[in-house]
Amino acid sequence: MNRHDVSKRVRDAASTIDVPWDDVREQRVLNGVLARRREEAAEPARTGREGARGRLVVLASATALLTAAAAAVVFFFVAHRPRVDDARTVASASASASASGSAESKMALADGSEAVLHPDAAIVVEEQEPRRVRIAQQRGRVRYSVKPNPAREFSVKAGDATVRVRGTIFTVVLSDDALEVSVERGRIEVERDGARRDVSAGESVRLSSPRTPDAPANADGAHTPGGHDAPTSSAAPPAEPQARPRQASVLLGAADLLAQADTARAAQKPAEAASALEAFVTAYPHDTRVPSALFSLGRVERSRGREAQAARAFERCLQAAPRGPLAEDALAEAATSYATAGMTERATTQARAYLDRYPTGSRIAQMKAILNP
Repeated sequence: MNRHDVSKRVRDAASTIDVPWDDVREQRVLNGVLARRREEAAEPARTGREGARGRLVVLASATALLTAAAAAVVFFFVAHRPRVDDARTVASASASASASGSAESKMALADGSEAVLHPDAAIVVEEQEPRRVRIAQQRGRVRYSVKPNPAREFSVKAGDATVRVRGTIFTVVLSDDALEVSVERGRIEVERDGARRDVSAGESVRLSSPRTPDAPANADGAHTPGGHDAPTSSAAPPAEPQARPRQASVLLGAADLLAQADTARAAQKPAEAASALEAFVTAYPHDTRVPSALFSLGRVERSRGREAQAARAFERCLQAAPRGPLAEDALAEAATSYATAGMTERATTQARAYLDRYPTGSRIAQMKAILNP
C-alpha cells in the first residue's frame, strides 16, 4: 500500500461521517478502521524477509494514519456539535437597542421579526423563546414587523399597557403623556389595567400615560419646600393628599370617536359631533381619516352658524392632505365660509388660490362671485 492508497482510505473514512455527530457514528467509524486493519493483516505475506518487513512498515503506517484521521474527524465534529444549553442561552438572553441622532435603527429578532427604532427610541428584549417573545419599550416610536406564527406570543410592554400580537405590522409611540398604537396590517390586542381592546388594520388607539399623585398640600393649596406642609391653624387641618384623576384606562379608539360623531350628527347634536371629531383629530393626528374628519368638522361648524370656525376646519383639511381627493372642495369651502363670515380679505385670498390651482375646477363660478360681489 502506498501513500496515495492511505490518503484515499482516509478520505473514504471521513466521507462516511455526516452532521450531526453522535456516539453511534463515532463507533461506526472506529469499527471501520479496525475492519480495514484485519483485512490488511489477512493478505498473503510477500516472499522474502525484506519484503515482509516493508509490508509491515507500510501496514503500520497506514493503520496509524487511518486511526489518527478517524480520531481527528471525531474530535472535529464533537467539538463543533451545538450544545443544547448554549442554544437555550442564546435564545433567552436579553438584548437592548436604542436609536440616537437622526437615523433609524433596525433590530432583527430571533423569530424573524424586526423592530425599527426611530430617533431617541429605546427597547429591551426581555425574552426570546420559540413560544414567547417579550419586549419592553422604554420610549419613542418603534415600528414592529412581526413574523406570523400562531404558536408564538409576541408582546410589547409600553408604560403600563401591553400589546399582544401573533403576526402583524404595528407602531407604538410612547411619550411622557400618552401611548399611541396604530396597526398597518393584521390585528392586535391592547391591555391595560385589566381592560382589553382589539385594534385592526387601519385603526389606532391612544392611551393616557399614568399620572403620579400630587405632592401633599396645606389647606391653602400651597406647597412648601421639602414637601412638608406649612403650619396651619387647628380650624384648618392639612388637606389629605389627593391623586390627580387619571383618564380612562383605555381611551376611546379612533373608530369609536368617529362613530360618536356620526351618531351625534344623525341626532341633530352638532356640538357633540364637533367635539367628537375634534377629539379624534387631536388623539390620532396620523390617522388616514383625519382629512375627511376635518372636512366633516367644517360642515358641522357651518351648521352651527360658526362660519369662521368652519373655514379654519376646511383649511386644516387642505393642510392635512394638500393633494388629497378633498383638497379642491376644502379650498372652495374655506373661501365660502370666510365670505359668509364677513372676512373678505381671507375669502379673497382663498378664492384666488382656488382659481390658480384649479383653472378648470367645478367651483370657478362661485369663486369668481366672491372676487366680484
